Amino acid sequence: MNTYMSKKFLSIIGCLAVMMVTFIIAGCSDNNPVTAALDNKPTVANQLRQLKPYMDAANTFNTYSTKNATMIQPTMDQLRSGGHNSTIVLPPYADLQTALKAAQSEGSSGSKEVDEATTNVLTILQDMVPVSKELEDYYKNQTFTKDNYMGSDSLAPKLIPMEEKFTIAYNTLDLAITNYHKELNDTRVKDFQADRKENAVKFIQINMLMSETIDMINPDGTTDVKKVEANLKQITDSVNTLEQGTTTATQKAVKEYQDAVRQFITAAQSYITVNSTFLEAYNQLFDIYNATMNKADAVNMDELDKIK
Repeated sequence: MNTYMSKKFLSIIGCLAVMMVTFIIAGCSDNNPVTAALDNKPTVANQLRQLKPYMDAANTFNTYSTKNATMIQPTMDQLRSGGHNSTIVLPPYADLQTALKAAQSEGSSGSKEVDEATTNVLTILQDMVPVSKELEDYYKNQTFTKDNYMGSDSLAPKLIPMEEKFTIAYNTLDLAITNYHKELNDTRVKDFQADRKENAVKFIQINMLMSETIDMINPDGTTDVKKVEANLKQITDSVNTLEQGTTTATQKAVKEYQDAVRQFITAAQSYITVNSTFLEAYNQLFDIYNATMNKADAVNMDELDKIK
């Protein structure tokens, strides 16, 4: 069974200003010349910048795999059992390979674990991508109508052992990225706490709670509803008391972010009480979560608290 579909969309959680340098993942500009000058400084912002292309690769792969799980899983089960169908849907192995190679070309992720896991995944994909593409083309061109599925019966036994190795390797990479991202955010929280920036701390904690919550919610009906409800209450209390910042631009971004968080809360509450096994409703919730993280990335955390 495929188990590498992490639901979490890792976000940098806000535009972080460091000595007037804005670090951006989404919604802001990254052309500040001072940013380049500080690239070699071991700040959290620069460490997150190093991690970004690896996060992007995992986020894209995870999002596609999660939203298409109801088509991918039957395909893998069919290939594993030697069954036949008229179509197949595989995870975007080639796209992941391209994205991870591009990430490596930009340099280290900043984490030994992420770097090693990336290399392991790419080693497997080197042999796996040609087979998966050949199989996809086989079904796309409906070659099975000419050879009575002989091509599928030949390719499936090649793909399945590689897919099983890939699942283990990709899970390792996904976990390494998640853990390192959390480590950086924990460091950033401590930095803000030391600077008595309570509003920035609250902002990060809201997003970490949202990330934890979306990971708790499962479209297979096994969601721990009480834990999700407890998280949603914490998120509600925090977002309602989040101050909107010290500049007009940040106040606007925070207002949009708060509205998005409330939309996520409403959607999550509806999902766990009404649509807990309806995949389309889950996909809608997943999209709302990702949209909220994009709003978070537009918030400049250095402008959330007054200078003390």
